[in-house]
Amino acid sequence: MKLNIILCALLLTISLQAMVVIRAYRSGQESTRYEALEKAVKESNTTVRELLKATAETQSALAAIRREDQERAARGEERRETMRKNLQADECARTSPPADVADSLQQHASAAENRRHLRERAGKSDQTDAGTGAAATHDMG
Repeated sequence: MKLNIILCALLLTISLQAMVVIRAYRSGQESTRYEALEKAVKESNTTVRELLKATAETQSALAAIRREDQERAARGEERRETMRKNLQADECARTSPPADVADSLQQHASAAENRRHLRERAGKSDQTDAGTGAAATHDMG
């Protein structure tokens, strides 16, 4: 009888120890997963902070560019207004050019446009839908 009680106590002790070991193992796995997750969150936070910093820098650069564009536009408007005032006072500037001069300028513009088209077409096929393969041959046989 005593042997049965001792065996039961021993079996109970071994079972409890096995449960403790299993619980400790699972706890260790959870701890490892938690640490990995915590590390991933920290890295994500670092990445988000870097992105926010880059976004702020980009926004400030864009704001500076917009300011410069507005200033340049304002200076251009001032120059145009000054030229407009100066042209109103200049009799020669208000007169139309002779017809020969206007025709010559139009011919020059047309020739320049033609040269531009020639440069664009340089090196291209004469046919817009030229085939890439060999022509079909017929049986001579």
